[in-house]
Amino acid sequence: MLVTAAMAPSSDGSASKRSPGELRRRRWTDACKKGRLLEAALAVLLGSPVSVDCIDCAKDDAARLEESIRSASCVWVTGGNTFFLWHHMVQSGTAALIANRVADGCLYVGQSAGSIVAGESIETAYWKGWDDPAVVPGADWTAATLGTALRSWGKRESYTRRRTQTLTSARIDQTPLLYNVNRPTPHPATRVIEGSFSAVSD
Repeated sequence: MLVTAAMAPSSDGSASKRSPGELRRRRWTDACKKGRLLEAALAVLLGSPVSVDCIDCAKDDAARLEESIRSASCVWVTGGNTFFLWHHMVQSGTAALIANRVADGCLYVGQSAGSIVAGESIETAYWKGWDDPAVVPGADWTAATLGTALRSWGKRESYTRRRTQTLTSARIDQTPLLYNVNRPTPHPATRVIEGSFSAVSD
């Protein structure tokens, strides 16, 4: 579970009695707690133990990131500041690692910022109006940079669907691995609610 977006320093101008280091530790603790809750929920849903490894591409070294991503059967990228996330994904090489894993059939799940970076451009982050690009001092957020998100994902069939994927006891043909609402693919999207599957779009 890549939690970098949630680790971004606050830029809302509000004063805090806690140091930046303490605030970051609290965010990390909260992210790890969510990882443990996800482990427990998935274990119940799948009927077998699941391990969720929390990583942060803004802090973890390259070997740690590569080990975690290469061994993952699913990469979950959480929400938070899209600019902070994408900057560190590119700088650390995490973007390339994830793209390679998805090409090999790894499931990608993006939540908020995590889904934006999986699109054709991270310009969508400006639309929601919550993310401050200044959280990465000196970063270039011109149109050319904004348009370099994981856009190649949508150009390969293997990124958007797998012919037949087994999920618990159900089998669903053409289950998508990635669905970007900002640039819909011609492939179906599904949702999972307490173990039942239903089509969102055809």
